[in-house]
Amino acid sequence: MRNVNNANLTDLVVFICAANIPVMYLDGMLASKVGFDRFQSLYFLATLSVAFGVAIIRSSRIPYWMLAALLGIAISAIGAAFYWGAIVGLVKNVQFIVRGPLLYAVLFLLFVGKVSPAQVRFYAIITMATVSTSTILHYLFSFGLAEKGGRANPILNGFLADTNSAVFSLMFSGLALYHYERSNMSRVAIAIVIFLNLAALDSKSGILLMSAYAATKLYFALGGRSFITRIVYSASLFLLSAAVILRPEVIITQIVQFAYSLSVKGQATLTIRLSSWDFLTIFSATRNLKFAELNQGYPIFESSFSFLFGRSFALFDTQNFIESDFFDVLFALGFVGLASSLVLYFYPLFNSIKKGATGLALPLLVLLASSTLLVGHTLFSPASVTTISIVSACVLTSAKRYSRKKTVRFHHPDVSLTNA
Repeated sequence: MRNVNNANLTDLVVFICAANIPVMYLDGMLASKVGFDRFQSLYFLATLSVAFGVAIIRSSRIPYWMLAALLGIAISAIGAAFYWGAIVGLVKNVQFIVRGPLLYAVLFLLFVGKVSPAQVRFYAIITMATVSTSTILHYLFSFGLAEKGGRANPILNGFLADTNSAVFSLMFSGLALYHYERSNMSRVAIAIVIFLNLAALDSKSGILLMSAYAATKLYFALGGRSFITRIVYSASLFLLSAAVILRPEVIITQIVQFAYSLSVKGQATLTIRLSSWDFLTIFSATRNLKFAELNQGYPIFESSFSFLFGRSFALFDTQNFIESDFFDVLFALGFVGLASSLVLYFYPLFNSIKKGATGLALPLLVLLASSTLLVGHTLFSPASVTTISIVSACVLTSAKRYSRKKTVRFHHPDVSLTNA
């Protein structure tokens, strides 16, 4: 009976979390139509409350690695608060910690060992269906083509309130759905849906990452274990690496041009940007310029204290985010907070790889690292955090079961070496 209740509780929280992107769409619609922009915040507060209650009912234990990471984030939040004044800085830090690390930790503890691939498939299908519906409706009825920053906004996002989080959730859960599907036709359909939505949402980094993933999968599908295929692949990789080293601007420009050709922005925008950008600016998507500008006004390396504990998230009340979680967290919570955050989010995927779940955990790890460094809206965005928690917990759970089966099979007393 207890197992049945646990399964029902997990189903309940998965169902609530699956409303993640639909609620984001409704939040954008309400903000546009009636001006109420707190619907999504209320949803995540309710999700956190339900998940926390279920975790208490189950008497979930916090593993040492998670406890150490949360403690490091808490210490940084308190230390960084003193830059702006204890109350103002601490309140702002708590807001971001609740919507990021705390939400992730509670959901992960609830899901790990309990969530199944079928539940992750359900979550991914709802996410993909919502984003696709948003894109199609916008295309058919021209929703939201308004002025944004003085320019026409070409992004076909319907009423999605946070396109970066929607893109990340789409790719992160989409990769899991692709991995768990066994039909090649289903996988092709999933890949097409993801690519079309990335183009509509104008995600150049997403297009490049999915292209790299598709190329890798194609390599193994065409016989990646054969000698000839490995030779061709290795030679191509060597030539591409040599070209990037010798002519980085040309190669990166061509790669970015490919991504822009699939996005909704015109060739004129691409030409203007690439003509004024150097290699590092193209590669980092101007994050290096934003970092230099913010660091000039608020130097992070000014003292050991500011480097270790940062300057609080209150800094971004008056300054723009760099749109790179890696650097935003470094400025807000310092090196201690950044290192603790990376441990919190990355350790389950590293552990999954260690236990043999490389096929899914490694692409997810690359996607998470790339988004953290170059995109933002990942580690402290409730929408993205919800997706990371359910998918990472499922991958780690599957990896542990796979590792346990291998161990039992290897040590089974009835299996002799001769029979093996």
